[in-house]
Amino acid sequence: MLQTRINLAGFLILLAHLAMTLVSLPQAVTLWDGEFAPRTHEFFARLADAVPGFPLKTLFENNRAVVIWHLVPMTVATAAALALWLRLARSPDEANDRSVVLMLRWAVAFAVVSFFAFPVFTQDFWLSAAWGRMIAQGHNPYYVDMIDEATTGMPLDHFAMRMPYAPLWGWASALIMLVSGESALVAGTIFKAVLTVAWIATVLIVERLTRNDGPLARCVALLLIGWLPVSVGQAVAEAHNDVAMVALMMLWWLLLRKGAGWLGSTALAASAVCKYVSVSLFLVDAIHALRVERLSLWRYALRLVVPGLVIMGAMLPFVRDHEFMDGIRMIGSWQFMHLRDTFGLLGRLAGLPLEFLAIAAQLVFAGTALYYLVQSFRAPSVEVLNRTLVAVMAFMLFAASPHLWAWYLIWVLPLAALVPHWWLSRFVIGAALIAPFIVGFWWVDEIEGHKDAAALLLHGGALAWTIATHRLASPRVQRA
Repeated sequence: MLQTRINLAGFLILLAHLAMTLVSLPQAVTLWDGEFAPRTHEFFARLADAVPGFPLKTLFENNRAVVIWHLVPMTVATAAALALWLRLARSPDEANDRSVVLMLRWAVAFAVVSFFAFPVFTQDFWLSAAWGRMIAQGHNPYYVDMIDEATTGMPLDHFAMRMPYAPLWGWASALIMLVSGESALVAGTIFKAVLTVAWIATVLIVERLTRNDGPLARCVALLLIGWLPVSVGQAVAEAHNDVAMVALMMLWWLLLRKGAGWLGSTALAASAVCKYVSVSLFLVDAIHALRVERLSLWRYALRLVVPGLVIMGAMLPFVRDHEFMDGIRMIGSWQFMHLRDTFGLLGRLAGLPLEFLAIAAQLVFAGTALYYLVQSFRAPSVEVLNRTLVAVMAFMLFAASPHLWAWYLIWVLPLAALVPHWWLSRFVIGAALIAPFIVGFWWVDEIEGHKDAAALLLHGGALAWTIATHRLASPRVQRA
């Protein structure tokens, strides 16, 4: 019976992703048609000439229609996933190895369908291609603003800025652009393939990490990382490169759990020079080496030689001086979807200065991370270390980062899937459920100026989910 429910939910979610994929290109055309985006308009015009009769500009009347059509299948996919999770919680004994295989197969199917989606809501996908082309041409994108030649043939109209991504991703992007030549479609296909493989690898690693927890825990973990729309939608359909960092981060944790410490530390170094945020996990890497593996400080220092060489090898060809970080500093100056926005709006509604509550909330994330770092040093166990990983990355996401895009949730969602019953994991899951539904605050004129309301929906909804789902998120764990 459970397997029937899995197949039914999987089929509904697959149809939802298929619906979003089929109309993704006309959606993008409609959204960007209203923007000053001459290169994007030229790109779409060439596509229209190549596929005459396809309703690129007539399928959607305006941005509101685009967002509504996006949210309808998104709602179906989310509801189907939640219904299946409820079924798993109510009938934990029905889960078996066959259920796990089905969950995994459907997740891969979602990725395959989403691979063919055209990125709709951002142009970030093409930024990597532009900076990669600059590197391939001999420019240093950390010191040179994006040049016009780098965007030739791409649907990319972006203000001139320096590269904020970490260098290893820059090298990978340059290699892809060298292979692709001048074709934006070939480059886009290769970038999509790389990110799809990274997402599937992340899902497979989560399944492997939960293998000793029994079929129920494995099904729940796969549902959270493989079935929730924010995961496959942002990593594969919208093709944000955060999943490259995350795949290497999860590989690090798997290798540590399997006793391959030096390989694990190297994978974490590679993750950190894809996108810097995972460098914070070297705290956990050190704790695991010193307390679980019982290495001396000297032996751990020796183990860090290769990871150090990976980091230096990726960065040194680019680094000249402190201006190397100009791109990341500029990104860090943006603020939206933050706890400060949430409590700022609440304060205005209540007529009270509530900014101190935002600081208090940030301290909750910081204190939780610090507490579990100490606990993992004092009494390391798989459960405590998993919670520590969630706490550290949740701190980076909700407290340290000045803004929160929907695709940032992939930083911590696969870790939360390892301990879904814990309150902080439930907060992350709640945010992951809500994040895809606030896209209208960027594209619908009537609400575009109210991103603080979106922040309140995100954080308030995540808190409500945390409180409401204790029983749902704590099914009886089966042991293999």
